[in-house]
Amino acid sequence: DVARIAVAQDDFELIRGHLRSLRLKLASRPGDTWDSEIVRAVPGGTFALPSPALGSANGGPFALDPRSEDGTGTLARVFLFDVALPPDLREVPFGTRVHVRFALDWEPLGWQGVRRIRQLLLAQFDA
Repeated sequence: DVARIAVAQDDFELIRGHLRSLRLKLASRPGDTWDSEIVRAVPGGTFALPSPALGSANGGPFALDPRSEDGTGTLARVFLFDVALPPDLREVPFGTRVHVRFALDWEPLGWQGVRRIRQLLLAQFDA
């Protein structure tokens, strides 16, 4: 069993190229944490969230397109990953909110700033 997660376009390359480990927890069980891994990256980006729960109208981090009728259309491209659920979470109901923490390779603060400024400039000029 897997949980499908959405990642902002700005963070996609970091996760694909610099991921060291991944931990997840259920919103309904915030005191419990499990190690996990990405089992599949959905090819290409999309403007559709896998669940309306990920949209800003439902407490999620992604801004929704007001033209979206089902509440899953986003204003910015997102990338989807399937994350393995540990064996003791196999019976979790469909639609349960899962929080994921990515541990990435170390990077100097200056390079992080340069990368974010570059992303901001690219977004401003639709590049």
